[in-house]
Amino acid sequence: MSKGTVYLVGAGPGDPGLITARGIELLKRADVVVHDRLANAALLRHAPHARLIDVGKGPDHSWLQAAINALLAREARKGRCVVRLKGGDPFIFGRGGEEAEHLAKRRIPFEVVPGVTAAVAAGAYAGIPLTHRDHASSITFLTGFPEVGPLPDVPMNGTLAIYMGVRMLPFAAAELIRRGWRRSTPAIVVEWATTPRQRIVTGTLASIADAATRARVQAPALTIVGRVGALRKTLAWFERRPLFGRRIVVTRSREQAEDLVSRLADLGADVIEVPTIEIEPVRNWRAVDAELAHLRGYDAVLFTSQNAVAVFFGRMSERGLDSRALAGIRVGAVGPATRDALALRGVKADWVATEFTTAGLGAAVKGHLPKGARVLHPVADRRSPDLERILKEAGLRIVNLVVYRIRKPRATDVSRLPEADLITFASSQTVRNFVALLPAKLRTKVHRIPVASIGPVTTQTARELGFKVVCQPRRYTIPELVKAICRTRS
Repeated sequence: MSKGTVYLVGAGPGDPGLITARGIELLKRADVVVHDRLANAALLRHAPHARLIDVGKGPDHSWLQAAINALLAREARKGRCVVRLKGGDPFIFGRGGEEAEHLAKRRIPFEVVPGVTAAVAAGAYAGIPLTHRDHASSITFLTGFPEVGPLPDVPMNGTLAIYMGVRMLPFAAAELIRRGWRRSTPAIVVEWATTPRQRIVTGTLASIADAATRARVQAPALTIVGRVGALRKTLAWFERRPLFGRRIVVTRSREQAEDLVSRLADLGADVIEVPTIEIEPVRNWRAVDAELAHLRGYDAVLFTSQNAVAVFFGRMSERGLDSRALAGIRVGAVGPATRDALALRGVKADWVATEFTTAGLGAAVKGHLPKGARVLHPVADRRSPDLERILKEAGLRIVNLVVYRIRKPRATDVSRLPEADLITFASSQTVRNFVALLPAKLRTKVHRIPVASIGPVTTQTARELGFKVVCQPRRYTIPELVKAICRTRS
């Protein structure tokens, strides 16, 4: 078998948005991903078909470097596409050079994909430009581990970035002062840079070691020393985002969570994903296919979720149909998100509920169809009865066509729930499933966490199940839910 290729990919410093486009492309192609603890686990979603191997290199060195080198070579010899996903940049204090040497000696093809190194990212996210015309004309990167030997000479008119230097900080600070650096030189420690867990400890060269000790700074942390540190007071931006430091639980299915997760993360929240439902298309398509074959017999099709749109049109495509099959049939959407999902498939909704509930959609539709009109409603196996009740009262004939099922997830990690500041619920079903997923030992503590609910039906369910709802948007959409959460900041 011909040799595969090993790609030494820099994952960046923690924020998953800082990996390169080339890195994402290779993750999608990977057969095997060998990742370390500083590579954000969210990046692994880009490698859905790969075998994931956690080599966990950290302070405890759970994997020896020699074993990692051998693993990379062994997997490549099997003809596989191997991505070695490394925090930061592979060639800056990441031992990527050693791995590349090992592969080169064995004539195994490899490629190096640079990443944003921690010092550059920590400076940017802490509001510290590493160079500045008035303050620093050079940058020096140092590692804090003692095995590299004595602290080298570094220019006093530049910026010094010390990697992995928590334990060595007292020695490094004292040594710099001994060599002539001013005791008053700004010094800043950045812990968990670029992530929602980012924490800044500020001081001077004389005080920073004690300040870091008092703050109980832990790895990963990086220290920036130099006059540029004084600019942080003006240029800090990351921690000033409206949701910075808040730990918010998202309970939507993985298929639906991306929009809410990204909006919260962009505003600085530490998002804890606890999916409470899984969307599963029906296994037997006989009933769905029968209705698709007779779409012309309907006057309207109503969609009460994005999931229904995705599954319904997915099955249409499999049967050789597209949006033209709905020509002459009026279409309704429960809200703007469902409307947009239809638009992506070439269908413009005739009705969009002004109140984004099934009852709201029923109210929007009932006066615009004659009595006896036939309405198709692609839906989940669990649904609100409101739409059917309203349409039947208006003399319309509705067919509820089950196209997908809602299931509790097979496995959900709830370990971080006690840390949360807020729980979000976007449907009554997520509330019920969330409660069912809670281990008995966590129930009392989790029920004390305030809740943000997307609308009145969900709010009622949450309250019935013992939660305190602290915010609900006026319009029942994800963007409005996020705005409501921001307003509860104080």
